[in-house]
Parts: sequence; C-alpha cells; structure tokens
Amino acid sequence: FSLAAGTPLTAVSQFDAGVFFNDDWRLRQNLTLSYGLRYETQTNIRDFSNWAPRVALAWGIGGGPGKTVKTVLRLGAGVFYDRVSDSVVLQSQRYNGITQQSYLLMNPNFFPSIPTAEALQEAKQPQQLQLADSALRAPRNYQASIGVERQLGKYTKLSVQYISSRGVHLQRSRNVNAPVDGVYPYGDKQLRLLTETTGFSRSNQLIFSPNVNYKKLF
Repeated sequence: FSLAAGTPLTAVSQFDAGVFFNDDWRLRQNLTLSYGLRYETQTNIRDFSNWAPRVALAWGIGGGPGKTVKTVLRLGAGVFYDRVSDSVVLQSQRYNGITQQSYLLMNPNFFPSIPTAEALQEAKQPQQLQLADSALRAPRNYQASIGVERQLGKYTKLSVQYISSRGVHLQRSRNVNAPVDGVYPYGDKQLRLLTETTGFSRSNQLIFSPNVNYKKLF
C-alpha cells in the first residue's frame, strides 16, 4: 500500500548545453580519418568536465586508381555521455519528508479502510524518502570498435563488427538506511533511496550484418 500527500506542486529547472567539432580528413583515395571533440554540461550537478573525444578510420583495402574497393576496414573509439534527468532533482525535492509525505506499507491489514497521511504519521509509519547524491556525475561510456565490410557479389554485402564498451558513473538507486545486523544507520526506519552515480558496466558485442539489395528487394 502506498500513499503520498502534501504540497501537490513542485517545480525544477535544468539547463543542458553541448558543443562539438568534427572533421573528415581524406589521407588517401582509399583512407579517411575522422576525428572530433564534444563538450557537454548541465545544471543541477557539479560535474563540468564532460569532454568527449572520438576518432575513426576507414580504409578501403586494395583500392586505388581505377580499382573497385570490395573490402573496408573500420576502426573507432570515443567517449560518450548521458544526462542526469531533471526528474532526479524533482523527486528529491518532492519526497524530502516535508514537501510531500510518501508511505509504503507491506501487507497492510486495514483494507477496505484507507488511512490518511496524518493517521500514518501519528502511527509513526516510516516514510519513503528520495535523495540525490551531492556528488552526482554524468554517466559516461568508453567505447572502441573494429569492423570489416566485404562486398561478396553484385547484390550482397557482409559486415562484421566487434564493439567493446565500458560504462562508469552509471546511475542507480540504493537504500542507504538498510538495517545492518538489525541496526538502522540513521537511527530510524525511514526508507532512504539515494540516487547516485556509482554503477559500472562492461559489454562485448560481435555483430554480423548481411545485406542484400536486388532490384526492389532489400
């Protein structure tokens, strides 16, 4: 059973900005270098160091004057950022225990009677508080890839790509008042859900992409 009460209106504003530069440099007829730099920032967090460089290389193997390139090797690496949603700050302002009261009861026994927020407060039912870590950082992903694209015939092409990714400062929610050996860290039974950016991930992908383009068939 969940119930929320209190001030029904809460407002929050957030400003996001991003600027970037990128360029393609054709080193040879069959060799192209792409590079760039992006900067992103937002209000409501203290992380202002979101620089995202990236670089890529495309090499047409066996290409040259008068030759058709049938195999292309592609390499790339870069840093990519996600934004921290304004809902994180909004929820922390709403459910701070004062602006709005939020109660979550497991296995309630009062149905069909519905208690008021005042009654739950008088009964000292624990509230569900939502907090935002002051050290929030923008989630980021470090990614590198290598791929080969091969023309197999007049109408068929096959590409194989390997992508390795490492995510850091990923967003997660954690109850920082969970009891340890029966003792609550904050001295009460309030459910304190802290949104923080302490998660990480790692992924490796191998992607096969066949492509057939014959007249009106794709």
